[in-house]
Amino acid sequence: MISDLTNAQALGLPILRHLVVPAAGGIQPLPLISGTECFAQEWLVNWHREHHHWPESDMACYSITNAVVSGAGQIWLDGQLITSPEIMPPYVAQGLDIANGGNEMLRGAGALPVRTIETPCLVAIGHGIRVYGHFLIELLFRILAARRAYQTTGLRYRVLLDQAAPEWLLRILDEYLEVRASDIEFFQPEKERVQLHHAIISTTPLRDERFHPATNEMLAALVDRLNIPCLERPLRRVFIGRSGFSNPAAPNRTCVNEQNLIDTAVADYGFTSVAIETMSWSQQIALFRDAEIVLGVAGSGLHNALFSHPGSRLGSIGVMNLVQSQIGALRGQHNAFLSKDIKLSGRFQVDEETYQAFLERVCA
Repeated sequence: MISDLTNAQALGLPILRHLVVPAAGGIQPLPLISGTECFAQEWLVNWHREHHHWPESDMACYSITNAVVSGAGQIWLDGQLITSPEIMPPYVAQGLDIANGGNEMLRGAGALPVRTIETPCLVAIGHGIRVYGHFLIELLFRILAARRAYQTTGLRYRVLLDQAAPEWLLRILDEYLEVRASDIEFFQPEKERVQLHHAIISTTPLRDERFHPATNEMLAALVDRLNIPCLERPLRRVFIGRSGFSNPAAPNRTCVNEQNLIDTAVADYGFTSVAIETMSWSQQIALFRDAEIVLGVAGSGLHNALFSHPGSRLGSIGVMNLVQSQIGALRGQHNAFLSKDIKLSGRFQVDEETYQAFLERVCA
């Protein structure tokens, strides 16, 4: 396994590295919204309080000759799997059981036939194609980074994408990121591997528990280019509902009294309930950009806070991992978590008296 592409490059493997933005540390998180600490786990409170000594890292794109791609975006070079954390996120490595040599699914990919692709391709498959939140924190930035790396070279490349890419992803790629159907090379991971004569691989911007600060500028440039207008009726306080949404590619979870939570937020605190899965991507961006307070059950929808402005507030009901906090740190947002004693799995219920107290402090 190749755990460090820089070392592999030094050993003479066919790798070129194109710097996109120079090395930098992360932006320190703000403390949780005052008075909400009692609603979150101690480790989460401490993460927001501490000064983190994150190592500096850059963002780059690799050009690799004759890389083989299998499964959900696993990349092989000279018969070795690339596990470098700047390419493979830690949760992917954990899911593949990389520490113990890889799971059966990873080993089984070696029996699939190989199709050769001569056209340069950006490797854009993985978790980002099935779950919207992963698209936001992974695939979106890989596309933007590659565009920066090659915009002055004139290199024309296609985007390698899983044949199972959902309609919402294809629509965003086409309408907002200028990746047309003719720019896509589809791949069937359950039936084949592909050998890319020229593989383009962007590093991940989320590493060592923080986003690279340059992702702020990337987001600003994207929103400016899209020239997204305000909603016809801008909403300052928004509850992102999940009751009508289900993604078979994500863990099943349902807050059985979510409607009661929404009713309280709407009636007593001036929130508007929004089902973002019914909105276009530009409408979602505008919604979060203009909102002062966003509230909702933890999940992909809240990751749209990448488009919220510094100083805005976000209240998450439940917590899945550190990503929402990492987004808040990047964007300079004030976060709060009603997560103590809430397990986001299956059907769960939120104590409404505790929720009322939480909401009071989020809106104070």
